[in-house]
Amino acid sequence: MPDTKKIQIIHAALAEIGKKRGFKVEKEEKESLVRQFSKGREISTKGLRNTEADALILHLNSLTDGSPQSVMLKKGEQMRRHIIAMAHEMGWQKPDGKIDIERINNWCLGYGVEKKKLNDYKYEELPSLVSQFKKVYQSYLRAISKPTNR
Repeated sequence: MPDTKKIQIIHAALAEIGKKRGFKVEKEEKESLVRQFSKGREISTKGLRNTEADALILHLNSLTDGSPQSVMLKKGEQMRRHIIAMAHEMGWQKPDGKIDIERINNWCLGYGVEKKKLNDYKYEELPSLVSQFKKVYQSYLRAISKPTNR
């Protein structure tokens, strides 16, 4: 069992992340993290081994770079890259093979939930945009997987 100080550090980091992103880290999210770092053995920080608590603290620090706001920036970039990767798979590239960001931006402006360019979406708005874009991507996958009638 980790000492009280380590448990406090973990909970303080989780609380700070919640404050910065605008919604708190829910119990299920915390339990999922603990489960991940205890290899499925625990859901409570009190049940972590010292090495597991240290690893979780390092993980939280690496995400935040000392500031939970950078967690949002990293996760926001991950969501944007996910959209770009799906667009790339759908062939949204320029002739030189680079992603056609103008096409993505035009889609975001025309169909996105907030009607703005991809990089103008705030962290809190990106999950909805990703979900929306996934539907387009899944529709594309269904269309290319249908057998053709000959």
